[in-house]
Amino acid sequence: MGAAGTFGILGELNGPLWFKKRIYREERTENVKIKWGSNSKVSINNHILNLDEQIPMDTNDYDIANPLI
Repeated sequence: MGAAGTFGILGELNGPLWFKKRIYREERTENVKIKWGSNSKVSINNHILNLDEQIPMDTNDYDIANPLI
């Protein structure tokens, strides 16, 4: 028996050196529509993230099923 997985979206911001900040995860989807409104505001599949206010620096990611807001 083999393992099966689902498609999904993972959004990361590049940080200093090799560090990355995971900001978004959505499972069971194959399409993505991204639109930046400003340097701190982004819309991913019609979910608007304000990166300055909604993504604390000590969190792992923003999960659609369990948002941080």
